[in-house]
This record gives sequence, structure tokens and C-alpha cells, in this order.
Amino acid sequence: GILIWKYFYEPNSGILNGLLRLMGFIAPTETVQWLSDPSLVIPSLVFMGFPWVGAFGVLIYLAGLQGISEDIYEAADIDGASPWQRFWNITWPQLSNVTFFIMIMSIIGGLQGGFDMARVMTDGGPAGSTTTLAYYIYNEGFSTGRLGYASAVSWMLFFMVFIVTIFNWKFGNRYTND
Repeated sequence: GILIWKYFYEPNSGILNGLLRLMGFIAPTETVQWLSDPSLVIPSLVFMGFPWVGAFGVLIYLAGLQGISEDIYEAADIDGASPWQRFWNITWPQLSNVTFFIMIMSIIGGLQGGFDMARVMTDGGPAGSTTTLAYYIYNEGFSTGRLGYASAVSWMLFFMVFIVTIFNWKFGNRYTND
């Protein structure tokens, strides 16, 4: 999938520049350097991640919706609740556990992720602007051979994820249903 995105962002023959030329946003000889311009590379990589993050969340929310009892909705209908009241007072509170899970997993994924995109798409460039912590650990361990240092940075990453998760568990968990 990432190689397809790399082709998508290719400056000379990429699909995105071709579409921009076709719609008249850029001249036929002009190219946009999506992966080598420091001001465009981060938004380009973030855009790559949206479908996967969104699909993950949608699937988890769908599973959560299937866990809500129809009896609760039936009781709300008998009480005369509007669709908005049903959503705000039944659906959303019942999905608080799902929202909490997605939030924790997204934060952990954000701290750990980005290696594949940084390695394949930009090799950490331009000027190190896409060097994520995971890619930095990889470079220090395997490119420079500083395995001890890479291990220490990995442990720091573990403690960062652990502290953020404990913080979320302590303060975010109070809004979830038991």
C-alpha cells in the first residue's frame, strides 16, 4: 500500500500531480514535490494515514453499536425521545468504552507509528523532518550500529507510552460505563 502512495506522490508521473494538471491548478510543466518539500511532506504523510485510522475506528464503533441493547431504544421510543435525544442520551454514553479504547490505541499508535511511511516514502527526509521515533530507533540500531543507544531510546518510548496510557486510564476512564 505504501508503494502505491509513493507512486501517487511522484513529482513527474504521479497521479496527484496529473490530476492537478488536468484540473488546471498547476502548469503542464510544473511539478509539486510532495515528499521533498519540508512544508508539504508532513501533510502528505498524515493524509496517507487517514483512511486506515478512520477504518479502524469505524469497525470498532460498529462492533460497539451492535452491543447496545434494542430494549433501551424501545424504551426511549415509548418515552417519546427524538432521534437526537436517543443518540445523545443512549448511543453516545453506551459507546464511551469504545471511544476510550480508540483514544488510547490512537495515542499509542501515534507514539509508536510512522516507521513504515518514514522509511519507504522519505527515508526520514527532507532534512530529518519525517524522522519518527520508531524510525530514529531503527536508524540508531541498524544503520549506525548503536544498539545500546537504540535500546535505551526504545525503553524511553515504552515509558512514554506507559505514562500516557496510565494518565488516560486514570482520568479518561471515569467517563466510561461499567
